[in-house]
Amino acid sequence: MDAAFPFGFPLATGFYLFFYVFTLTIHVLFMNYVLAGTGYAVISELRRVRNATALRSPMAEILRDWMPAMLSGAITAGVAPLLFIQILYQNAFYTSNLLLLHRWMSILPVLIVGFYLLYLLRADRLANASVLGRGVMA
Repeated sequence: MDAAFPFGFPLATGFYLFFYVFTLTIHVLFMNYVLAGTGYAVISELRRVRNATALRSPMAEILRDWMPAMLSGAITAGVAPLLFIQILYQNAFYTSNLLLLHRWMSILPVLIVGFYLLYLLRADRLANASVLGRGVMA
């Protein structure tokens, strides 16, 4: 194991490990955009609650417009690492999924609600809502 990653492994294992790490990195980039962007949007809306005369942050507007697309990217990019990890850790992965079934399934409603809340945050109707209402939605 003195070789650089992924060359210290057999060819097939190195191939799957490389693409697992590569696709996981893409997923993490999208995921961090969504997490940090949502946090920034919440903070900028809460600042507007404290100061009613404050203008909207241009960066928060850009983040708000791109957030649904980035969440879609994060969800889509999260599929490939799961497929590669199934190949790399076959028996352990399947056994753990049986034990964690309810936790895995609880992710779906959270993603669905979050996805639609991001679209509502982008809607024009919400632009006329109170600043506190937009902060809660974010």
